[in-house]
Amino acid sequence: MYTSYKRRYALAALFPLTAFAVAILPARAQETTMPPPIGETAPVVTPETATSKRDEVQKARSNIQNNRTGKKQKLEERTAARNENVKERVQEKASSTKERFENRKAKLTDAVRARIQAHAAKMFARFTAAIERHEKLAQRIESRIAKLETEGHSGVEARRLLQEAAGFIQEAKTLLESAKTAFENAVQSEKPKDAFVSAHETLKQTHEKIKSAHASLVHAVRELRSGKPIVNQ
Repeated sequence: MYTSYKRRYALAALFPLTAFAVAILPARAQETTMPPPIGETAPVVTPETATSKRDEVQKARSNIQNNRTGKKQKLEERTAARNENVKERVQEKASSTKERFENRKAKLTDAVRARIQAHAAKMFARFTAAIERHEKLAQRIESRIAKLETEGHSGVEARRLLQEAAGFIQEAKTLLESAKTAFENAVQSEKPKDAFVSAHETLKQTHEKIKSAHASLVHAVRELRSGKPIVNQ
């Protein structure tokens, strides 16, 4: 019962709106189809009028197109100018970065050169010390040979080995000086790699000569310890 009451109330509320729509719609329809007022004539569309209208439309379209083209051109010009500025900034930054890198590289090269020179100086000092030790050992062997000869022992073989060792020592000293010069040139060279290879090879030869001198001196000492007597011819 309550539901039927609500329905009746809704229909009653909608009735005035429905009546108003039914009354006004035919009037609006008549307004749209009514002829012009008495004494006034409807506008006549002639070919000239139509052509004029088309010209106006085309002119308006042309103006719109020109405006679009002008805006597009200005946008392209601004974009090109902005890109050019960006390109110049990138080039300036790259040039600055390259300059900083070159300066850093030069400093790094100086640091590397200093380390190489310090390392080479230590190597040369060790080789020089080794040569001096072998020279002192040779002098002691020389004194020992002289003493044994006065006691009636033969020192011929020991002296031969001692002279052989002296020759190796002299060659080692000459090669060491060459190695020093080669390393100094390598540090200042534009192609230090090849120069260092040559210097290192010279230093290896110096080491071999020192080893040969050491071996000859060891054999000379063994010969002295054998205590061979002098044999009269």
